[in-house]
Parts: sequence; structure tokens; C-alpha cells
Amino acid sequence: MRIYAVADIHGRPDRMRLIKKNTIKLKPDVLIIAGDITHFTHPVSTIARLNDMPVSVLAIRGNTDLKRVERLFW
Repeated sequence: MRIYAVADIHGRPDRMRLIKKNTIKLKPDVLIIAGDITHFTHPVSTIARLNDMPVSVLAIRGNTDLKRVERLFW
């Protein structure tokens, strides 16, 4: 099994683009995000981009993620 793991994305578009590029290139079986997916506000667009990744996503919220982030994942 190939795992691609990241943390501290903080909703930054440049990091999201790099993650998508790497998942396409490396073809992992799963993307794991170890917290700090967003940065307190505007989680909807970040989570939508993660839900559109070409791989299954497992994530846990970090200290900069509001509790509602958990409900936004599919």
C-alpha cells in the first residue's frame, strides 16, 4: 500500500495544487492529512478541493480546524 501523508495545509492554494499534482504523479492508495487542514475560517472551499482529489482522503482536524470541518468531508 502506498500512502501519501501531509499536515499543516492551512487551506493554502499552492499546497493544495502540489498535493493534487503529487497524488496524480505518485498514485498513492490513500492521502492522509494529519491536521491543520484549514486556518480557522472558510473551510468549505478547501474541503471541496480535498473531496475532489483522485484518491481516498483520511484526515483528522488540527488545532486550526473548527469542529464543523469534520462534517464537510464526504
